[in-house]
Amino acid sequence: MKYKRQLAAAMEFLLIVTGTIIAVTYDAAKNEQSQTFRDIVPLLCTAALIMLALIVLIEIIACIKLEGSTYHTVLIAVALMLYFICSTDTASVFDMIGLYFHPPVAEIFSFVFFECIIISVFYFFNYLYKPQIKPAFVILTICICAFTLISFILLQDRRLQYIPFFTFAAYSLIFFAWLSHRIVRLKKDDFTFYMTSFILCAVYGAQIVYVLDKSELISVTTSGYSVVYMFFVILVFIIIYFLFIIRTAFQASEYKLQVNTLKSEILREQIKPHFIFNSLTTIKSLYHKDLSEGDHAISLFSRHLRSNVEAADTDLIPFERELDNIQNYIELENTKYDKKFTVIYDIDVTEFYVPVLSLQPFVENAIKYSKVNCSEDGYIEISSYESGGEILLEISDNGAGFEESDVKPTSCGIKNSRERFRILMDATIDIQSRKGEGTRVTIHIKKPKDHGGKPPEAES
Repeated sequence: MKYKRQLAAAMEFLLIVTGTIIAVTYDAAKNEQSQTFRDIVPLLCTAALIMLALIVLIEIIACIKLEGSTYHTVLIAVALMLYFICSTDTASVFDMIGLYFHPPVAEIFSFVFFECIIISVFYFFNYLYKPQIKPAFVILTICICAFTLISFILLQDRRLQYIPFFTFAAYSLIFFAWLSHRIVRLKKDDFTFYMTSFILCAVYGAQIVYVLDKSELISVTTSGYSVVYMFFVILVFIIIYFLFIIRTAFQASEYKLQVNTLKSEILREQIKPHFIFNSLTTIKSLYHKDLSEGDHAISLFSRHLRSNVEAADTDLIPFERELDNIQNYIELENTKYDKKFTVIYDIDVTEFYVPVLSLQPFVENAIKYSKVNCSEDGYIEISSYESGGEILLEISDNGAGFEESDVKPTSCGIKNSRERFRILMDATIDIQSRKGEGTRVTIHIKKPKDHGGKPPEAES
C-alpha cells in the first residue's frame, strides 16, 4: 500500500512537470517541431474533441440512467472539453473550418475552465470521500479563484498572466496535497481517487506550458502539448470505463452467488425438521377431532411446503402473492394454538415486488415471542403505504417486545431477509422494540419506476 501511494505521487509529479521540462529544453536547445508533427496536430485535436464529446455524453447518460452515479463527473468532463476547446492546438482546428477565436479571449476562458476543472475535482472528492473540508477553506478557495481570475485579465496585456496563474496553482496544489493526505488517512484512496488525481495533474501540466507560452517566458512553439495531455486524460477515462465494465460483470457473478447461497440458507431455515414434525403432529390430532379440519390443515401444510420449494427458483414475487404465503403460514400456525393470533391487514399499496418468503421470518418472530395471543387486545399488523417517495412495509405487534441490548444476532431468518432485501432491492430494514410495548419492523423500499412497478429481475 505504501509503495502504491509513493508510485502514484511520483506519477502525479511527472504529469505536472514533464511538459514544461520538454518545452524549456526545446527552448534552450533552439529546437523546432517538425512540420509533419504540426500538420498532424489538427487531426489529433479533432479526434480528441470527438472523444471528449463522447465522454461527456457517456457521463450524462450514466448520471441519468445508472443508480448511484453522480453529476460531479459530468461537471469534470464538461469542464475538460471546454478547457481543451480554448487551447492553442484546438484554435488551429477552428481556423481550418473558418472559425476564429480571439486569442486574448481564448486565454481568459482557458484559465476560467482550468479553475473550473480544479474546483469540480475538489468538489467531487469532497462528495465522494467526505474529508471534512471546513467552510472557511471553501470561502478562501472561491476568493482566490476570483482574485486570480481578475488579476489574470488585468495583467494580460503586460504578458504577466503567469503571476496570478502560479498563485492559484500553488494554492490549489497545496490544497490538493492536504486533501489527498486526508483521504489517505481515512483509508479511502481507491482506484477512482488515483485516476481522478492523474486527470487533475495532467491538466496542471498542460496549463503550465500554455501560460509559459502566452507569457512569452518560452519562445518555442508549444503546439501539440495540450492535445497530448488530453489524450492521456481520455486514456484514463477509457481505463475507468473498462474497469467499470469488468467490475460490474464481477459484481453480477458475485450477486448471483450470494443469492444462491441465501436461497439455500432460506430452505434450511424455513423447512425445519421440528416445524414439519410439529405440523404433522397437529394435523394428526386434528384428524382425530374433525376430518374437515384435518383436510384444511394438510392443505395449508402442503401449500406452505410448495411455496418454500418454489423459493429456490424465484427471486422476487408480487407483494400480494407474498401476502398469500404469510396468510397461509399464519393459518397453519393457528391450528396449533387454542387461542388464535389476530392479524390486521392495513394495505394501501400492492403494486410492488418483494423477495419471496422474505416477510415470514418477521411474522414468525412475532408469533413465537410477542405473546400477543395471550392478551385480549393483542394483534400483529401488516401494513404498506407510500411516504417520501418510497414504499414503507411494516410488520408490528403490541406484544412483549424486547430491549435492543438483549438481542443476540442468532436469527438466521431475519438476517437472511435483511440481506435479500438489500441485495435484490437495495432496501433497508429498521427494527424497533421496547419491552411491554411491542415491536415494529419497517422495510424501506424504493418506489418502482419505468416498468409499471415490476423490477426487471422479477420472476413470477
